Amino acid sequence: MAIYIAGTMALVPINAWGAELSSNYHQRSRVAGSRVVFGIGGTLVALLLIDNSDNAALQASLTAIALLVAVSLAITVPVAMRWVPDQSQAMAAGNNLRGALRLLVRPSPFRRLLLAFLLNGVANAIPATLFLLFVTHVLAEPAMAGPILFLYFVCSAVSVPVWVWASRRLGKHQTWCAAVIGSCLFFAGTPFLGAGDTTWYVTIVIGTGLMIGADLALPGAINGDLIEWDAHENNQRRPGLFFALWGTASKLAYALAVGLIFPLLDFIGFDATASNTPDTVRTLALLYGVPSILFKLAAVALMRRFPIDEAEHRRIRLALAERPDEDHRHADTSLHGKALQRALDGAVPRTLTPYEWQQWYAEHGVPASHRDGSQNSRAPWWQFWKRRPAR
Repeated sequence: MAIYIAGTMALVPINAWGAELSSNYHQRSRVAGSRVVFGIGGTLVALLLIDNSDNAALQASLTAIALLVAVSLAITVPVAMRWVPDQSQAMAAGNNLRGALRLLVRPSPFRRLLLAFLLNGVANAIPATLFLLFVTHVLAEPAMAGPILFLYFVCSAVSVPVWVWASRRLGKHQTWCAAVIGSCLFFAGTPFLGAGDTTWYVTIVIGTGLMIGADLALPGAINGDLIEWDAHENNQRRPGLFFALWGTASKLAYALAVGLIFPLLDFIGFDATASNTPDTVRTLALLYGVPSILFKLAAVALMRRFPIDEAEHRRIRLALAERPDEDHRHADTSLHGKALQRALDGAVPRTLTPYEWQQWYAEHGVPASHRDGSQNSRAPWWQFWKRRPAR
């Protein structure tokens, strides 16, 4: 319980920190995708360590997981605090309950995205809630639950880089919508499955697992892009508040799924501990797939023509960079934001690739500090043998 609560508390700063590492539209997708892949990797390790053959084995495996988490955090947290940059500036103004309520009440891209994320979260939580019941009572293969779940997470992890790559070509919200529609197509087959149809179900699990990689990586990256929208429209940078509401929606989705599905199971007379009639089992299969499809289609409808795409995000960043702001409260302080500000100010870049340096010299000329023979001569980093020692 303590680990679960601590993990929930850590979600907000981790997500906000990742979003603030870069204000670049596509770099945010790569950061979010990397976080998701490592998160799924941890889930797979935990699945491998779980042994629920009896109570003693289960207790021992949970203890091993707790120790692994404690040791891993003791190593990785200091490394992240030491080497991962965190120089972005958040604002105290608006980071309160009133500010959160205003974001939820007023029509905005954030409210639209959050509602779509919530609906899609409910759609994903319903089959997750019914998974064991479906495998046990519909497929009549309870022993396959563990391997199927493991396969699902593997497919999710493998697909994340592909979806990040696709979002660079198609755009984030377009790619996410395509993946959600793909999940609907796979889920459409679940109501027709019955006892012994394990092969067909594994096919559906592989397909939905590949689609879910976009669900895990892209919505959070889109939410990160709205940090600049908030600074531009509301003169406030509130990544913590945005991802706090994001985390609330994620938890609320599972609560809504349980509150919706379990009363329906009682209504149809389903009993998880006894034998059920064929009609009841068929209704369970329908509840597994049909509500998820409806919620996902509603999410897609909300994200249709979402206003913050790559071009609009670039326009917002340029507007923020050009905005006079002496105290830098609203300035983009991410690594990409600082580089953009230096470019707009006409300053000499600090970090370019050799090819980019050649292009920059051709367009702007070689500055005095980079010329041989000048007092501050300093060759580019890749020509380290030409650098003169400091006197």
